[in-house]
Amino acid sequence: MDAAGGPRAFIIGMVILDELHVHNLGTMALLRRKGVATRLLEASITQAFSEGAVRAFLEVRSKNLAAIRLYEKFGFVSQLVRKKYYADDGDDALVMTKAIAPDVRERWSTEALFSKRK
Repeated sequence: MDAAGGPRAFIIGMVILDELHVHNLGTMALLRRKGVATRLLEASITQAFSEGAVRAFLEVRSKNLAAIRLYEKFGFVSQLVRKKYYADDGDDALVMTKAIAPDVRERWSTEALFSKRK
């Protein structure tokens, strides 16, 4: 919590059937580039995996290069572009996905899930 009692960082997502939907991820400016978002995303993917998710899905502003780099570090790949998706500035949205497990029957360990990041 910050001095005003608000969160310093957060992630909002949900598992729907076998897919993790990451809706929002944010950190206060003073915590950026310190691994906080990485830890939040890692914990969310690990939790989703334990709940049976085999893939993850998210949207990100095409201008948010720092977020895109973070997601790519986790193995997310851009699948499509939603042109002029954001009404406030007309920015495009990138739809990104990541396989969490090859299929429901074959599970990876959490160590294997994140070994590509190193």
